[in-house]
Amino acid sequence: MRYYILIVAFFLSFANTYAQAPLSVGDAVELALSNNFQILIAGKNIEIANNNFSKGQAGYYPSITFKLNNSNTLTDNQDPSSFINGLFSSSRVTPTIDLQWVLFDGLRIRANYEQLGKLSELSEGNEIVILQSTVQGVILSYYNILLQAERLASNREVLELSKDRYAYFENRKNLGTAVTFDLVQAKNAMLNDSTIVIGQRLELSKAIRELNRLMVIDLETRWMFSDSLKAVPAPYEYSVLKESMLSSNANLRIQFVNQELKNIALKQGKAGLYPSLILNPGASYTYSHFDGTLPSGDAVITDGSTTNYYANLALSFNLYNGGKTRRTIKNARIDIDIAQLTTNQLKQSLEAELANQFNTWQVMLEALLIARENLESAELNIQIATEKYKNGSITSFEFRDVQKTYLLVSLTKLQAEYNVIATQTDLLRLSGNILREIE
Repeated sequence: MRYYILIVAFFLSFANTYAQAPLSVGDAVELALSNNFQILIAGKNIEIANNNFSKGQAGYYPSITFKLNNSNTLTDNQDPSSFINGLFSSSRVTPTIDLQWVLFDGLRIRANYEQLGKLSELSEGNEIVILQSTVQGVILSYYNILLQAERLASNREVLELSKDRYAYFENRKNLGTAVTFDLVQAKNAMLNDSTIVIGQRLELSKAIRELNRLMVIDLETRWMFSDSLKAVPAPYEYSVLKESMLSSNANLRIQFVNQELKNIALKQGKAGLYPSLILNPGASYTYSHFDGTLPSGDAVITDGSTTNYYANLALSFNLYNGGKTRRTIKNARIDIDIAQLTTNQLKQSLEAELANQFNTWQVMLEALLIARENLESAELNIQIATEKYKNGSITSFEFRDVQKTYLLVSLTKLQAEYNVIATQTDLLRLSGNILREIE
């Protein structure tokens, strides 16, 4: 409770033009997920991929083209041998509708459609990776602020003890009962503690700015942090975490999609071994107008039209292209092997990371239990020292040493709390469960 009051008092002293609203870990995560630039960009990429995931984009449907041609001529013919002499003009308008429809292309269109679907999945997978990374960053940043605030509070208490010691020696020197050496030593200790406080205050400011950056708000915004720096050990089992990781890890799922894309690329390459059949129906209409003068001087004005219909089939089959199609297929098969090797490598790497992190978590749990027990001993020790100091059994210097030891033990315990929170958060990310935990 004492440390919580110190934290609250510290943040109140940091008040500025921004209102200090209460902020929990959940609030911080929600703000980050709503405002983070990378998440917003990933969402836009998903929109593009979903828009592209259509049969029309893959080539299932025909394309229809409308064209309109207009030609106009003006001729002044003065040739006696010509049937028509004089000035005449002609105009022609030709609208055309043309349809192109691929009836068969070796199942390339189907492969294209599958590819668009997998690209949509890939965009969603990339978004999940960013979401998980953002959530982990916000959680660690939030608790790091609490840790840095606790450190600052402890350093300030140590500084107060150093100031008291310096004042004590200064009074004794004025009375002639202390030597200059003791006074200088006390002053050096006080100045050193002052420097530590200044540096720790900077670390706390940097930690707050980092959280604000992740939440994409004004960097100088100040908060009242409502959660406490207390780890709640989870009942994790390595086998369960490993199974979850192999099925839900975001990076591994992306790699599985990449493997499927390589298989689709092989299908696209094999399509070149088959013929393609294209239907090309259409129609054109031509309207013409003629205005001229005959040798007799009579005017000639005529109008006419022509309508054409057509339905063409085009069959094409590549007989030889220097082995390009075969090489494309061979390279696609090699890419599939590479993708499988990459997947195996990623699995092994993730398993090693999970095992190391799980072992680290177990060690951190043990260290936390020891730190909590050590703090209980330190609390008992300071209670006993307080009674002895009141009774005059120990000097003020001895009592300050006990106080300083208590502060250091408290800080060690807080660091142990943070370490457990950090390792548990990383285990959640590796196993693909971090987003479920915040829902």
